[in-house]
Amino acid sequence: MTNKNETLVVGLFDSADAAAEAGRNIYEWQLWEEDVDTGAMAVLTADPGSDELRADEIGERSAKAGLGWGTAIGAVAGLLSGGIGLIPGMIIGGAAGAGLGALNHKSVGMTDEQHEKLMVALRGGGAALAIMCDEDEAPAVVGQLKAEGGDVNYYEMQEHVADAIAGAGAAQAAAGQVIDDMTDSLDKDDLAPVVPEIALEVEPEQVRQVSALAVITGLGPVDALKMYRAGIGRGSQFLALAATPAGRNVLAQETDVDSYEIQKAAKRLDLMRIDGVGYREAALLIAAGVDSVTELATRSPGEVHEAIGTVNQAANVMDEAPSRAAVAGWIAQAQELPQMLYL
Repeated sequence: MTNKNETLVVGLFDSADAAAEAGRNIYEWQLWEEDVDTGAMAVLTADPGSDELRADEIGERSAKAGLGWGTAIGAVAGLLSGGIGLIPGMIIGGAAGAGLGALNHKSVGMTDEQHEKLMVALRGGGAALAIMCDEDEAPAVVGQLKAEGGDVNYYEMQEHVADAIAGAGAAQAAAGQVIDDMTDSLDKDDLAPVVPEIALEVEPEQVRQVSALAVITGLGPVDALKMYRAGIGRGSQFLALAATPAGRNVLAQETDVDSYEIQKAAKRLDLMRIDGVGYREAALLIAAGVDSVTELATRSPGEVHEAIGTVNQAANVMDEAPSRAAVAGWIAQAQELPQMLYL
């Protein structure tokens, strides 16, 4: 079955617990339905004091609860929160790109009145269960959601928005894979500085994973342990949550890691999406004032090469600073990559 997932089904509930219970029941139900294979589903709640939405995914695809980029649900939550501005990896091309300001709740087929009803319910402590599905699956999903007690509506997304969300999901998956592949390639020499401290705190089979997280993010042993204990064990998981200000706030609250340190680590991982940029090169770029892929794309090879050479000479980050040709290659890649990090 090929899933387009161009339809958004939303059920309102009195609480996040009620919405989560309904979500678990529907997830189990659709596993047994030959004609239904839903996409991502999540419980949406409003961040106190703002209209930023938190999307806690349900099902086997779910990872750490929070505001991670996740799947299409994360993008939809961004649109319902007020626009396209904070959807990592989302690119709208052609005529649609000229009207980014118009990309909001109306882009998922929701009227102003329907959006206000949703936000009033969420601001009041309620929750919504949002489910992505194909158009022909919507009636069955709506019926099941009503049986769970939800106040249900469904919406058809604009085609270019559905395509862009699918593209964002692919870009996010690619970025996460690059970071995790680099993490897996770390050797004993890379991990040696942090292993002794981490080995005192976790089981032997967990030492490498936590040590790799400490090195790849630059957080160090103490904060990497906090992340691991909060369910963040991979660099891809970390960047998925730390890519936006709201996500960094969630991480800071749930881990007690300083938000400034979280942002620094996110900058580092963002740069590591570029082929040839490892954790040392990323640290060098950041020290030279180039702190994201988006920023690197605006710089000239000569300017960046000179800056990192000066930093490396003073701090000895690497045995030899990268060449001008290598830097030019990084910049060319940066100009082609979608924005993932929002500061």
